[in-house]
Amino acid sequence: MLEVLSLVKSLSNQLNDQDLKKTVDRLSILSSEEQKNHLHIDLTHFSIDSSFLINLQKSIKESTCVCFQYISSQNEQTTREVDPLSLQYKFRMWYLYAYCHLRNDYREFKVLHILNLERLTTLIKDTHRLPKELPVISPPKERVILRVHSQSIHLVLNHFQHQSMTQEEDGSITVTLMLPPPLHAEWLIKILLSFRSGVVVIQPLYLQDVLKNEAKKILNLYEDI
Repeated sequence: MLEVLSLVKSLSNQLNDQDLKKTVDRLSILSSEEQKNHLHIDLTHFSIDSSFLINLQKSIKESTCVCFQYISSQNEQTTREVDPLSLQYKFRMWYLYAYCHLRNDYREFKVLHILNLERLTTLIKDTHRLPKELPVISPPKERVILRVHSQSIHLVLNHFQHQSMTQEEDGSITVTLMLPPPLHAEWLIKILLSFRSGVVVIQPLYLQDVLKNEAKKILNLYEDI
């Protein structure tokens, strides 16, 4: 009960939800004051304005539409009017599950990619059903080997803690990862670039070429400055 209480407290603070706050009060009364909770959960995200989540939650509860500009993963910007159905927290990110009137279908929107959110007074007309949870299907994986400089080990641990690691004589470590094919995992390219010169890709060789090309693009941006 104390662990559930910790989770609900974090949600109620972030969403400023009165119903959740009432739940926190009830759970606090039921839980023993002598017990100690050893689990503390914080769902806040430094990049998200809490008012975004609060306004989305209000529209969901009031069954009213919202409108916003959305930047897709392909960098396409569109105006969306949607029926908001639920907020979902997964992969350390907040998502809005909604029925999109532009696409005439259900969509998941990454909250970080939503701009100029506007709450509308238009009531949601249709009765929507939330999707059933689908079983997690593991994609095919490929071996990725990294050589990590001693001063960058802490950065790598932020992303790849529970992986095969071998300590080298010079203080560096060799990390072996089993990940989705890198060319189909844009998130991996971004993470590797964030390590700057602290990490060298050993395998696969084509991933070295991808990172070289990205580094050249960045260098070209500053040639004329």
